[in-house]
Amino acid sequence: MPKKIYLRWRCVDPALCSCSNVPHKNLVLDWGLLELARRDGWDKASARLAAITDQRRHETSLFIGNFRRRVHLWGVIGLWYPLRSPVTAQIPMDLGRK
Repeated sequence: MPKKIYLRWRCVDPALCSCSNVPHKNLVLDWGLLELARRDGWDKASARLAAITDQRRHETSLFIGNFRRRVHLWGVIGLWYPLRSPVTAQIPMDLGRK
């Protein structure tokens, strides 16, 4: 692929991570998103990623994995983004956006 998509995010509970609440930045390897980029272009794929990580509409979860030959590198291998219920839509989440 000629371009790459990265996602910046913060841990839900920084006490469980050594990141000190510094945003993580991971390569997105989600098959559906990369297929959309191949088929319809990178702008549409970036817009789709922005839409599904909109915390006002979706409860986004990331599936994180590492690489066999570089176990110290991690990437987003999948995204799960069910619509928020009216109750949880009022709870703000931080995915590292400024």
